[in-house]
Amino acid sequence: MMQLQYYIVIFLLAIFSVQSLTAINTWSMTYDEPTFLPEGLAIWNTGEHRLVVDHPPFIKLWSSLPVLFTNYSLPLGHKSWVNAERWEFGRAFLFSNNADFIIKAGRLTILLLGMLLGIIVFLFSKNLFGKKAGLFALFIYSFSPNIIAHSSLITNDLASTFFIVLSLFLFLKEREKIFPWKTAISTGLAISSKFTGLYLLPFYFLIYAADYFRKQKSIAKIIKALITIFVFSFITLIIIYGFNLFALYDGINNVVFHSKQGHFNFLAGEHSTKGWWYYFPFAFLVKTPLPTIILFVVSIFFWFNNKNKDWKTAYLLIFVVYYFFMFSFNNINIGVRHVLPVFPIVFIILSQLINNKNLALKLFIIILLIWYVYGTISISPHYLSFFNEILGGPSQGYNYLIDSNIDWGQDLKILKQWQVNNNNKEIFLAYFGMDSPIYRNVSFNLLPCNKYVNGTIVVSVTHYQGLSKELAQCTAWLKNKEIKERIGYSLLVITT
Repeated sequence: MMQLQYYIVIFLLAIFSVQSLTAINTWSMTYDEPTFLPEGLAIWNTGEHRLVVDHPPFIKLWSSLPVLFTNYSLPLGHKSWVNAERWEFGRAFLFSNNADFIIKAGRLTILLLGMLLGIIVFLFSKNLFGKKAGLFALFIYSFSPNIIAHSSLITNDLASTFFIVLSLFLFLKEREKIFPWKTAISTGLAISSKFTGLYLLPFYFLIYAADYFRKQKSIAKIIKALITIFVFSFITLIIIYGFNLFALYDGINNVVFHSKQGHFNFLAGEHSTKGWWYYFPFAFLVKTPLPTIILFVVSIFFWFNNKNKDWKTAYLLIFVVYYFFMFSFNNINIGVRHVLPVFPIVFIILSQLINNKNLALKLFIIILLIWYVYGTISISPHYLSFFNEILGGPSQGYNYLIDSNIDWGQDLKILKQWQVNNNNKEIFLAYFGMDSPIYRNVSFNLLPCNKYVNGTIVVSVTHYQGLSKELAQCTAWLKNKEIKERIGYSLLVITT
């Protein structure tokens, strides 16, 4: 007979899935989604890696599986394929087929990974701190707006998070083994999902070094274990690439170049192409529910004051600090999603609080959980735009962070419904995204750059703030106009 804990796991994963499915069905196509699934189909059909070279192929291949055996038309004769123009090829494919069906089918593959990651979080925490802690960690996971959001999109952030957390779980279980081959294969899949999976390798070295200085492991055993991880993870990576070493080289080379070159970045009214070292800690602080932050801080406090500190919690804390540290050198500051792997680890660390027998603490946890669940339910289905109360919630978030933190083009279908509810009112539109207002039957005129117009203006918050100082000039004249309404949290309605 199935134990009660597994019924609870199924129940929590069902709640998680319902929230994700709400987003999947509500959101229009987001900015990066046209680039993954279509290239996956192209790789399956041609074997060529020519479009999204700065991302490895796992998520492309994985997300395209539900569509692979359906009746679709791949525009391999289109100029975007010849010229390797990723977004143009993706849009040409999607809008010449059933775009909504394809996007929803691809999103379901990411939701599946999100559910599997929930199981790993449960097992990870249960293995470290017991059954109650495992269920507590899964509860926090199941209502995390950031996890729900990225489990609902065809991007590689959730897949990368899944394999990084799985790798850490396996690594801590196999740490005593000379040949940790499971860790190695999972690490290879993490790198095959996103090149930031490479950050795992120095982390393993750090932990083995700590083991050596704690006299837990000899140099010979450490070297054998590291060689196993490096060799088998590389073999896994090469297999996913179809043994195309040139594509792998191009991918890593492009990522290094992009990171050095920088990106259009925005933070609290400032623009930069080189980013800020504190961007990701700040983004984490304002986009993580306050109850989660409080529970995390309290758990660290209790752990530090525990005379019998467990080393596994220390290693997980090291990973959190290490991951933020590695991203402090990154010039691409466009979303908290880049540090998404930190979230499940935080949930696992804080889950040990449930074992504390202090009655006052238990009551405090219950209050925080009510606050936590209410915050997530109240923002549904706009999980991507979640901001906590520190800066005024999601309605004020665009003053501090833009792009995938709040506005990734996800509210275009909601805009169409808003227009229907407002007698198909004509609008001037400045939309940030790769979906098509024409495909969505939105009646609009393009908002001209830096030119006053009379009427109803709908502007994406990313365009409102501007990706760069130069682009910000296009909508600078709108800053002294009153915001009449918000569509979702990514679109502002202004009447002139």
